[in-house]
Amino acid sequence: MTDLDHLLAGLGDRPLDPRLAAIDASVFAGLEAEQRPALSRGALGVLTGLAMLGGVLATAWPAPAALAGSATPIGVPRELMPSTLLGEEP
Repeated sequence: MTDLDHLLAGLGDRPLDPRLAAIDASVFAGLEAEQRPALSRGALGVLTGLAMLGGVLATAWPAPAALAGSATPIGVPRELMPSTLLGEEP
């Protein structure tokens, strides 16, 4: 373990790599490139308008008539439902 400590201490005493002086400019250039929007404002506005139009059309489109299912969806006869087994109140 002392060899590793000795190597790390020696690494800390070495001078910095000269390429590190230019790292700031490349990092800031990368950050600037990431902050640019992928779409222009005009394209984003057109897509927003299309999405809103699609939402309006989807709500205005008539839905098919819903068919009611049976009163006993799992096959229990109406006479044996819990509400009928409780009996009549006097």
